[in-house]
Amino acid sequence: MSCTDGSPQNDDPVEEMEQNQAHPSIVPRNKMRGLLHNLLVVPEYSDPRETPEKLKRFIVFIVSFCAMLGPMATTILMPETASAVKDLHTNVSTFNVAIGVYLITLGVAPIWWSTFSEKFGRRSIYIISLFLYLVFTIGCATCQNVTSLAIFRILSGGSSASVQSVGAGSIADIYEPERRGAAIGYFYLGPLIGPMIAPIIGGLIAKEKGVSWRLSQWVLVALSGACVIAIIFFFPETLRKQDDKVEIRKILRERLKKHPCGDVTETEFNGIRCNNDEKECCSSVCSEISVPTDNSHNNGNSVNHSEVDDNNDDNDNAAVSSKHNKLMKYFRFYSYQPLKVFLFLRYPPAALSVIYSGVCFCFLYAVNLTLSYCYERSPYNFNSLQTGLTYIPNSLAYAVASIFGGKFNDYLLQRESKKYGFVVPEARFGVNIYIASFLLPAALLTVGWCFWEKTFWVFPLIGTAAFGFAQMIIIGVTITYLADCLPGKGASGVAINNFIRMLLAAVVSFITAPLIEAIGVGPFLSICAGISASTNICLILLKLKGDMWRETYNLEHIYNIVER
Repeated sequence: MSCTDGSPQNDDPVEEMEQNQAHPSIVPRNKMRGLLHNLLVVPEYSDPRETPEKLKRFIVFIVSFCAMLGPMATTILMPETASAVKDLHTNVSTFNVAIGVYLITLGVAPIWWSTFSEKFGRRSIYIISLFLYLVFTIGCATCQNVTSLAIFRILSGGSSASVQSVGAGSIADIYEPERRGAAIGYFYLGPLIGPMIAPIIGGLIAKEKGVSWRLSQWVLVALSGACVIAIIFFFPETLRKQDDKVEIRKILRERLKKHPCGDVTETEFNGIRCNNDEKECCSSVCSEISVPTDNSHNNGNSVNHSEVDDNNDDNDNAAVSSKHNKLMKYFRFYSYQPLKVFLFLRYPPAALSVIYSGVCFCFLYAVNLTLSYCYERSPYNFNSLQTGLTYIPNSLAYAVASIFGGKFNDYLLQRESKKYGFVVPEARFGVNIYIASFLLPAALLTVGWCFWEKTFWVFPLIGTAAFGFAQMIIIGVTITYLADCLPGKGASGVAINNFIRMLLAAVVSFITAPLIEAIGVGPFLSICAGISASTNICLILLKLKGDMWRETYNLEHIYNIVER
């Protein structure tokens, strides 16, 4: 029962939180979850969605600020390339590789972090990963050669990556789908504005004579230290106990209104085939979820043809649950089992939203690198600080789109929910996404050909502002839709999305400068615009067939495989 049921609404969030201190939904301190929970100065709620609105907003601010760190490190060294190359006794190409590998680990690591967070909780993962980021960034600041820089960049990228996926999971923990869009928009301000303000900081450092490029790394160390402190004292555990295996299965079955094999009852459901494309039987579902526990999503295992039941000491197959078998279970969980989340790409709505979001996002790095490449050359000849300031227009556009786009995103979902009586995730694809899908390629063309024609320096920035607005709308809609599609697995879905988009971003980062030199900035960004426009087919398919897939695809079968 909600903490506000049967009582009048309180307009003062602070007073509301104080009144809730005596409410049974608040977790006693000795039962709080997560590392160092005794140091928390805010309450933890048994149902995180009962958290007072003011505390929810503060949680969103914390995870958004923490999510800014990883992307900041992708661009903060760009204005300082010359001094870093000289100091490390290397060349520009080798230095760029050391910088670029960071993007790969920033995309790969969330796959593991998201899986761990769904078992151990969000708070513990934040504390561990951000502390590791702090340590490895100190390594970047003190390294003596480009090899050690590359190694520490890989490690720091993998550490900071946790917030990219787990942060979106935290938002889904505390907000209902009808209010999730605005919160996701605010959250993504961090990852998107981070790469924008980082070159400004780097430019200010590079501008000062006698100041080493290493200062930029110490800035990141200070910011990461602030993040660790904020998490320890002000971030309660948000992983919902209510999202256990049984409840999630109920949600999935309620969605399954019809099936290619015909109408079935709940009992019959457990024995049907999954869909026309999947010939595997899922008759073991009931036995897997019949005894719910807090960690039930990690207890179902299959070892050849023997079933292991870790919760029954008298099981006849206790020999299979030997020490060796448990070690193998731990090895599987910590090594390759998280990779099973890629099976969610078999679900068409998840695959299409990931493809569209990933392709559109990677062009952010094409635009960023194009700005630094073109403004530092004739006819503009900007210095490092001036180049850094050119990132301000799209940063402001991100903020505007985040505030208004997220609220409009929620409005569309709420309107359709009132109309049909249940949540329709495809309702998020309205006039907002149609405008953004047209504006994004148009903005790429504007930036590319303004630079090609060497126009006045302001005109390309009009294109970057339009690009930033469209980019934020697209990311807000697709990420929220992805979380809606995969109930209880929002962090895993965002981790897949992050993997695809950062992998594409790494590729774009490596090819942007060579392609601009080979074919010119106009043709290069025209190709990007063409690719962006072609991916609009994903939106059309989602709008036309999304509800059909949701009501006919047996997503529960994939959940069982992923959790096995």
